[in-house]
Amino acid sequence: MLLEQGLMTRERKHLLDTFVFNDGLIFHEVGGPPLHTVNPKLREHLSDEKIGRLYAYHNSVDSIDVNLNIAEEGATLGLVNTPELPDEEAMLLLLSKSSFFNELPIEQKIEIAKMAKKHEVRQGEHIVVEGEEADDVYFIERGVFDIYSKKFGQSALARMTRFESFGEAGLKNMTRTASIFAQTDGILYSVKGTDLKKVVPEKSLNELLDKQLEHRPFIGTHNLFRSLPRKIQQVIANKSEKRLYAEKDVILNLGVESDGFSIIAEGEAEVLAPDENDELKHVASLQAAEFFGEMSLINRSKTSARVVASTPCTVYFIPRETFQKLIETNYQFSYLVTNIMKKRKTFNASRESLFQEDAS
Repeated sequence: MLLEQGLMTRERKHLLDTFVFNDGLIFHEVGGPPLHTVNPKLREHLSDEKIGRLYAYHNSVDSIDVNLNIAEEGATLGLVNTPELPDEEAMLLLLSKSSFFNELPIEQKIEIAKMAKKHEVRQGEHIVVEGEEADDVYFIERGVFDIYSKKFGQSALARMTRFESFGEAGLKNMTRTASIFAQTDGILYSVKGTDLKKVVPEKSLNELLDKQLEHRPFIGTHNLFRSLPRKIQQVIANKSEKRLYAEKDVILNLGVESDGFSIIAEGEAEVLAPDENDELKHVASLQAAEFFGEMSLINRSKTSARVVASTPCTVYFIPRETFQKLIETNYQFSYLVTNIMKKRKTFNASRESLFQEDAS
């Protein structure tokens, strides 16, 4: 019809007619007219076989027909076919890209790669079942996999794609804490925990596990990090450091270059800033989940306040390099931090105004 009306060229029509037939995987933006294809039109004009190869996307997932495959943000990497490598080479690449195992010495990675077993999985297959006892660790070579937990109902907690791994918790606790479901066909490699422990020293493995099992749940539920891909959350958890402070301990000093970004996990802290006479005055209280140190890092300036523990505090410290990389590479994280900085600048300006009024 568009061709007959002169709104489409014959070449363009030919491309559209042949596109679906020539590609094994199709990403198509859907939504409302006139810019997007209306959902029902796809099912009306395409066969089930073609629909099976099509993944719909839109800025609002809720607007997509539930009968279509959905290409969610961050999931497309696992759908795209990549050249196959020999098994040991493929596994070595997965280990080097893994946020959990990438810092292991190359000798250990090579030994682990030799032990790996390849699995071809089908869409709908349960890879791990919550409550079962097992210690296998899985590495995703291809495909999309969802994480479910009975504690959180029917919705997927997270989605994983190529270069991610799962099952590490089984190395410390044999009982599976969540279920893993294949959203698409895929390829996995697995290594038995008992074999892994023969290669990696127990101390090194426990240090990695402690950070993932203790740090990541906090990182993953915090407002700043919750929407980040699971792999980035794992990197932050690996780089973070848990610090304990007694009441009245100085957590961050005044007039120094901050070497990191801190989040209070438990306890309360007091923020003290100098007035016109350089006397430290109470300007704010920080509760669990609140953070500090970001202004000095972003502005590359010395800290303008002292943070002191009002009660015993547990703080997660994220080094400068990790924080700056997040700011540079993740728009959402940068946006949230920038908004909070603006509010703090407004607060600081009003605080200085009050100090001036008191002095007069």
